Amino acid sequence: MAAEHPESHEQTYYEVLGLPVSPSQISLREIKAAYHRALLTAHPDKVSGSSGAEVDLVREAWRVLGNDVLRKEYDAKIKSTRSRLTFPG
Repeated sequence: MAAEHPESHEQTYYEVLGLPVSPSQISLREIKAAYHRALLTAHPDKVSGSSGAEVDLVREAWRVLGNDVLRKEYDAKIKSTRSRLTFPG
């Protein structure tokens, strides 16, 4: 499964994990800690009303951001999408 960047107003994987979108400044250790926090707040056994879909999204965010190669590809897609959405002037 390829790492895809959400178009429009959907959350980035960084936002899913509760992190600011400053990829170069976030360490793998910080991403891992954020993943564990997000998993606890999204898990249906821990939070009533939470769905399995939320857990799946948190796990997908970790799968991409926790892998150096996938993270670099994802960051490039974020940068590309932002530059397409930014209009000069």
